[in-house]
Amino acid sequence: MKILGAPPLAQLGAGLRIIDGAVCSRMINRSGGQLDPGQWLVPVGELEVSTTSAFSTKCIGTVAETSLTDGADVWVTQTRFLVQCTGPAVLVGEYLDGIGSQGRAYGVTFPFPDVFAIAVTSKAGGSPGSVWAMKCLAELF
Repeated sequence: MKILGAPPLAQLGAGLRIIDGAVCSRMINRSGGQLDPGQWLVPVGELEVSTTSAFSTKCIGTVAETSLTDGADVWVTQTRFLVQCTGPAVLVGEYLDGIGSQGRAYGVTFPFPDVFAIAVTSKAGGSPGSVWAMKCLAELF
């Protein structure tokens, strides 16, 4: 079965997979236990996620398939994408804002109106670089 608009499986790479018609990203379960389909996830480390007790503006996706233990792979119902960033450091879980930065984002701790994603990896400060990010699921404004 071909899913319209989905990339060919060969182009997905090891970190992406189609589950129930959605392109999902592989991350690491850091919840301390089992994660079940539909649970909200927030970034807690480099490509690591955990649950949240209530919907948060930092929610990046939901669990696509059961992840049995802490440290195991968990498939998240959203794709991650590479974002070019300006010189300052970007930390996991920071919002990414791109206003006035000529095509490069920068990390902020508050969800300003121009925020478009949340960093799921980090980069050191001092020079431009890139981070992996996922779209914010919450409507921030």
